Amino acid sequence: MRLNLRNKLLLSFAAVLVLTVVVGWVGISQADVIHRDAKAIAEDSLAGALAISAIAQDTMLVRANALAHNLSDDTAKKAQIEQEIAAIDARVDESIQAWRSSDLDGSEAAAIQALVQAWEFYKEGRDTLTLAASRAGKTAEAA
Repeated sequence: MRLNLRNKLLLSFAAVLVLTVVVGWVGISQADVIHRDAKAIAEDSLAGALAISAIAQDTMLVRANALAHNLSDDTAKKAQIEQEIAAIDARVDESIQAWRSSDLDGSEAAAIQALVQAWEFYKEGRDTLTLAASRAGKTAEAA
């Protein structure tokens, strides 16, 4: 069967139309997959990363405040610094809880637990050794 030019053009147009529909369907279905994956990353990984960033920043602030406490001779200033340290400690605890909440699949539970143990160990040493010596005026021991 011989096709004339009109039929060849219509057949070509129909083939292009079918291919366009197939490419569009594949594109839309893949966009949905990308959207689901991006949402999972945002809900799981990003929230954890933000919590870790806040924890890192706050722990550095606590260390800087502990040093300022040790270097200060003013008891009122030391009391103010201790209040700041307590507020930062609370923020770190909130950030740890936020990290726990964002770990939907439990894949970061061991890292969270290790951080909690290290943080508690640090706070105990800071409060019983560093700040206690600093309060007593024993700057060399506090360092």
